[in-house]
Amino acid sequence: MRADPRAVAPAAGYGGAGAIPFVVWTLYVFIVSLPFDSPERRTPVELTTILGAVFLLATLTRPSLCYRRPPAAFWLFAIYMCVLVVSFVVNGAEYPEDTLKTFLTRSLLVLIFLPAYNLMRDPRVARHCLIIFGVACALLAVLTLTSIVGMSDVAKARVTAFGQNPNRSALFMGSGILALVAASLGGVRPPFRPRLLALGLAAVAAAAQLGTGSRGSLLALVAGLWALTLGGRGFKLRFRNALLSLVGLTAVAWAALQSPVMARRLEHAQQGDFAGREEIFPLAWGMVQERPLFGWGPAGNSYELAMRISDGVHVTRDTHNLVLEVLTTVGIVGTLPFFAALALCVLGAWRARHGPMGIGPFALCAAILVANMSGNYIGLKLTWFVLALAMASGRLFAPSPEPVPAPPPLRRRWSLPATG
Repeated sequence: MRADPRAVAPAAGYGGAGAIPFVVWTLYVFIVSLPFDSPERRTPVELTTILGAVFLLATLTRPSLCYRRPPAAFWLFAIYMCVLVVSFVVNGAEYPEDTLKTFLTRSLLVLIFLPAYNLMRDPRVARHCLIIFGVACALLAVLTLTSIVGMSDVAKARVTAFGQNPNRSALFMGSGILALVAASLGGVRPPFRPRLLALGLAAVAAAAQLGTGSRGSLLALVAGLWALTLGGRGFKLRFRNALLSLVGLTAVAWAALQSPVMARRLEHAQQGDFAGREEIFPLAWGMVQERPLFGWGPAGNSYELAMRISDGVHVTRDTHNLVLEVLTTVGIVGTLPFFAALALCVLGAWRARHGPMGIGPFALCAAILVANMSGNYIGLKLTWFVLALAMASGRLFAPSPEPVPAPPPLRRRWSLPATG
């Protein structure tokens, strides 16, 4: 996971955390809040949404820095947002209140993506963000294990803190594990020097994640740990990374089998019980085939899916899959730019594996993408933070320049010796 010393430094004149403390610290505070979304809040707006808006207001103090040179992925996400509006109109402008809420939420996420990307182009800011996020997830794990805050027993003893959805809570803690491991072992100079402390916090987060019983997040963690083996240059580093990842995978598998909640849910999966997804996926795909171009609209897809399931309980149903969510919402016209932007972010993280951030951003991308195969996290701020980090890390590494051939030796011009 150690990176190549050829990684480029930030551009001249680009201020780091010391030069623009206000803007950067609002970004840090926003990242700290990511794991602490609470559905049992007393305010109509989530804490992370409020802090995200504060961060956007802070960026207005340095617009030339925070909004400079938008990457191609940003423009593709902007096209996706435009198609979102077109899909709403094409489908008869149904469910305007739900559509407005969806549009405002996703617009905020796209807007946060751009300044976060520009600020994290400074490797110091990117490293600090990685550490802060990992520590915040470890704190959530400690609160979950110690029962200091209000706990919620949901879905057969799947326990989480703050009444969070167990799948989302598990995704936070799994992503925190990857962030801590990457921060302690990756990069040109690992930003988290106390490696035992970082790995200890990762172990705490793993214990809390198993208590949620989330199978999709467990698989996402496995994918992220496997991705960590792809970092490093040279046989020695690759062997070390592979060995550490193998130890981590073995420990996770053993702990999952020892956890009563996780073991029971894995047994249900072997029997074909996927918490309703075995019924949702075929119905959602049928909706895609009926309206392939512009989908069913930002809110119409969830209402239509609930009517097709008709269980008499749910008014709306989630697709539990990112691909199906985008296809049923905006159809092929909006899916193409969205996933093209997603591919650019992942490609940037892959290019950055030998840069100052190491393989960490790519491992986080792998975990998020795998988690989105059994869950729909397009509206989760964690997803957009990881995409901004991945896109920014790809700009922190430049390949070795092509060797320039040496110029031919100059011929010495001889002159006649001076005579008396």
